[in-house]
Amino acid sequence: MSATTEKTGEDRPDELDRLLTAYFRSEVPSPWPSLPTPGTTQPTATPSNRRLTQSRLMLAASIAALLVGSWLVTGKHLGPANPGVPIHEGAAKVPMDLRPDSGPRGR
Repeated sequence: MSATTEKTGEDRPDELDRLLTAYFRSEVPSPWPSLPTPGTTQPTATPSNRRLTQSRLMLAASIAALLVGSWLVTGKHLGPANPGVPIHEGAAKVPMDLRPDSGPRGR
């Protein structure tokens, strides 16, 4: 029993498929280049000790810059918030109704 398949309209490539197939086949080298043997290739150079040290220092500097920058952005500076105004003990002004010793009286 021979298996024959009929090509339906979905199986046949349209004109665009034929054009793309022809284009890509023309771009592929023929014959395909041979694979170089392992003895003819040069090993890739490994990074030197100096370059490795430099890259680690750059990484450390960038992490330090990120930490210092985030510290500066959050405003966690040392010293008073207003450097021109001295801080005195008990100088905070609390509204009368929020003070623990004087609440609403007579209510």
